[in-house]
Amino acid sequence: MIQLEILSGSKQGSRALANRLPFTVGRDRQASLPLDDEGVWDRHFSIDVSSAEGCLVSRLGESLTLVNGTRLEKPHRLKNGDLIEAGSVKLRFGLSPTRQSGLRVREWLVWIGVSLLCLGQIALIYFVLP
Repeated sequence: MIQLEILSGSKQGSRALANRLPFTVGRDRQASLPLDDEGVWDRHFSIDVSSAEGCLVSRLGESLTLVNGTRLEKPHRLKNGDLIEAGSVKLRFGLSPTRQSGLRVREWLVWIGVSLLCLGQIALIYFVLP
């Protein structure tokens, strides 16, 4: 899942998770991440996923959006840790940590299967030898 860490502005220190794509950022209350900070447009930029390119950030309208200090003119492929600037707000793009699913039941079933196989081999050797 995509996550934006807000490094400056009124929501500094918080994180926004992108549950739906495209993920839009701006002053608009309908934006996925509404920001009321100075220099932020109603619809400032959006993040979407392309199967060929990966995560792409695109500016909306004529807004000034910087990625790692470079002005964004066309859609840009994001990498983990990229810094996005929208007006006076700085955000760090990243992927949220993944959760490991519990494998305890499967592990126990494998060990039981290995034990039964070993016992079966021992029984076979016992009955085959005179």
